[in-house]
Parts: sequence; structure tokens; C-alpha cells
Amino acid sequence: MNLKIALGQINPGSKSVAENVKWAIEGAALAAQQGAKILCLPELFPFGLLKGHSQVETAAAVTVDILDILRENAQSNDIAIMAGLPY
Repeated sequence: MNLKIALGQINPGSKSVAENVKWAIEGAALAAQQGAKILCLPELFPFGLLKGHSQVETAAAVTVDILDILRENAQSNDIAIMAGLPY
């Protein structure tokens, strides 16, 4: 059995959270079209390096929404998405 894994590489600190999430869902669709069954995203891909307690709290507050978006996208593209998110 062969298993194709796609690796997503991004500099998350150079874009907004919304742009990074959009990049991830577009990447998942592309990876699935190319036969991948798993897409691995970088650690903290939507946010980049979190500096300070307030940034961590903000990131944690939107993480559930991001997970919902990724889950829906993974299901519709028949691909698993591994994403490093806070909490």
C-alpha cells in the first residue's frame, strides 16, 4: 500500500491569519487532487510566532473556528490535515 503525504510550507508571520487559512484550504484541495491522503502543515501555521500572553489568548480564541474550517475542508477533499495549533 502506498500513502502519499503532502507537506505545506509557509512563512505564517508574513500574512494575516485569514490569508494563511485560505492558503491551507487551497493547499489541501491541491494536495488531494494530486493524490495525497495527508497534508502536514507547519506548527502554528495560521499565526506564526506568538509573542506574549495576549497573542496566545487571541490565537486560542479563534483556534476552534480554524479547526472547523479545516475539518470541513478535509472532509470535502477526502484528505487528513495535520495542523499545529495552540491548545
